[in-house]
Parts: sequence; structure tokens; C-alpha cells
Amino acid sequence: MDQLHPTEQFPITYVLDDPNDTGTYYVRAVIYDDVAGTTIETVDLTDLGGGRFKKIWYVCPDVSGQGRYISIVTKVYTDPGYTTLADSYQQKENKYLVQERWNRGNLGGGVAFSYKRIEEIVDKALGKIPKTNIPKPKETDLQPIVDALIEVRNEVKAIEIPKPEKIDFSSVLDGLNKVKKAVESIYIPETDLSPVIAELERMKLENIREEISEMFKKIGRFFLDDVDEIKEVLNKLQKQIEEKAFIAFKPKDEEKTDI
Repeated sequence: MDQLHPTEQFPITYVLDDPNDTGTYYVRAVIYDDVAGTTIETVDLTDLGGGRFKKIWYVCPDVSGQGRYISIVTKVYTDPGYTTLADSYQQKENKYLVQERWNRGNLGGGVAFSYKRIEEIVDKALGKIPKTNIPKPKETDLQPIVDALIEVRNEVKAIEIPKPEKIDFSSVLDGLNKVKKAVESIYIPETDLSPVIAELERMKLENIREEISEMFKKIGRFFLDDVDEIKEVLNKLQKQIEEKAFIAFKPKDEEKTDI
């Protein structure tokens, strides 16, 4: 497959197979994108006489840069409107690859790729650069710095760091022991709550008696005939309440004595 360079001038030609044919013909070429199947351009060829037709066409660009496959289909017509095909001549189709064409001859001539030629070109270009005298850097003398570091190291080694003395905490411990003993010697007397409990018991019983007496008065007003019977029941109830109240407010020391 022939290769075309993008945007180059390419002659599209067509030659009639019968050189003795003196008829008038019209030739048209249609360029297609083979991959997309679309029409790129239509070119009408010029009659050069003698059955030869030609037209210079500017090759389409390769937008992708990866190459573009095209087809040029040429047909012969009998009328200038390009509507009636000539029966005597068939259409012709030619395929091309549109892609950047690298001219390797510029790198050293001939077909072979010459690395030797590249080296010669580079050497020649470098030879044109004017030489400059760049002074060599003087060797740096680091010996004074080394000597100073050694002197510092020796002085550091000569420093005597005293060991820390053991701290005596005995006086502090003695003081803490004295405080401990003083706290332990404090006497906290036990609190006797029996008088308070007895007073609460008395107040509770007095309140109960007052409530029962008040109840007697209210009941007597409505039930005069059954007063004695009701009194007896209430007396029993009063005794039960007093016993329960006595148990509830009984001091702890008395409970231990009874046991």
C-alpha cells in the first residue's frame, strides 16, 4: 500500500484503456475515508488529450497522527454533468495510507539508518562551540577543621561529671510517722442516741392517743348505742399500735440486753 504525506500535492490520473477511442469523456475521482466510510472530497480530472486525465489534489491531513486509510475511486462519464457512466470503461480504486513520511536519507544518505553519521553530526556541532578555560577548583584543606574537632572531643572527655549524692529522707519519714501517731491518738467518743429515740417514741405515742380520743368523740355522736363495743375494739387496736411503735423505736442497746 502506497503512503501519502499529509497536505502534499498528489496527482490523481486516469488513462483510457483504448488509445484509439476518439470519444469525449469526463473523469471524476471521489476520495473516501476507509475507516469511517465517509466522503472526503470529490475531484474532477482535466482532459490532457490522448486518453489521459489528471488533477493535482492536496492530500487530506492526518488528524489522529496514527495514520489515515483512504480510497480514491475514479469513474468515467459520457456527459459533463457526471450522470451517465461510460460502458466501455470500468471504475478504478486505489488505496493509500496518509501518514507522516520520514526521510531517512537526511540522517546519513542511503536507506540504512547510520548511527555513525549521527555521531559525526554531533561532534561537528560540538566542535563549533568556542572553548573556554574553566579554572579547576582548588583542593579544600579540611585539616584545620579536623584538628579543631579532635581538640573539642578531648576537652569533652576530660570533663569530670560528679556522681549525684544519695539524698537522706529519714527526717521526712520521721515527721510523717509523728503525724500518723498524732492522728491515731485522737479520741472520737461514741454518740448515744437512745435519749433521742425515746423522745421520738413518746411524741409518736402521744399523737396516736390524741388521734384515738378524737376518733372516739366523732364516733360517739353517731353510734351512742354501740360506744362500749367500739371502745373495746379501739383499745385493742391502740395496744397493737403501741407494741409496733415500741418495737420500731426500741434502742439497739436494749435489744442486745433482751437477747
